[in-house]
Amino acid sequence: MDMVIKKSNIKFIIVCGLIGTFMLMLWLIQFKPPIPLYKNATSIKNEAKDHNKNISIQQDKIVLDFYKKSVITSQEYPQLFDTFHYKDTPQFYTTSLINYSTPKTDLTGSGQMIQIDRIVWVPASFTESSSLLYDLNTGEYLISPKEQAFGRFPSTDIILTSPLTIRFRYDVSQPVFCIGYDCRGYWEVFYEWDSNKKKFLEVNNKYASYYKNLLKEYQNLNLNGCDLHHIYDIEGSGVKTLDAVYQSSKTNYCKGSTREDLSRFMEYKTKLENIIN
Repeated sequence: MDMVIKKSNIKFIIVCGLIGTFMLMLWLIQFKPPIPLYKNATSIKNEAKDHNKNISIQQDKIVLDFYKKSVITSQEYPQLFDTFHYKDTPQFYTTSLINYSTPKTDLTGSGQMIQIDRIVWVPASFTESSSLLYDLNTGEYLISPKEQAFGRFPSTDIILTSPLTIRFRYDVSQPVFCIGYDCRGYWEVFYEWDSNKKKFLEVNNKYASYYKNLLKEYQNLNLNGCDLHHIYDIEGSGVKTLDAVYQSSKTNYCKGSTREDLSRFMEYKTKLENIIN
């Protein structure tokens, strides 16, 4: 009887072990991070698969060979290559096809652009570190600002497709101690594709409402001062606005942050106030 029980226990343990191994393999397959791609842009999303034969991504250059051949080098635009803070961070590229129209025709598909995003792994998620938009008809291109490549929470967004409007958003400072997105100063830049001039134009003046919302974020962060996450100012006198900490001396800043971050926060806060006013 004891022998039967022992054999049953052994069988049960073996079956559980096999099931556990199978589930672990499934989990690893599902969550395995992408392999960095430098030679070819083979990680595809949307409808860009047929166009990838005209794209070559290497460690020091990107070659786009459509109606007009363009070579974009790491020396000119380092943000499209390995410039992220964490050098060992896995990164790869994705390509997508954007159909846009002109306000005059309002026909979707009157123009097409390839968007190439350099994707990096930051804690808990993949994110677009930097982006390249390339017009298939003219060969003209737009590249996200260098600051976006170093941001912790950057994004490249399509605001409109008629006319095609791109927004680059990225954080520029961390004036108080935290690791989340809610205690950082952000910046936004807007570009619109001009079908007549065949190039992208900066159109920040058309998006005042976005900057008003951004200023509210800065004002709220400023009012919370160093106490956003219960970290008090270095003088130990309780909650202060970031303005007050900045003006109290040329060296003061919140614990867990830096004077440089505080200075950058004040710089961009002033920029926003000037845009709104």
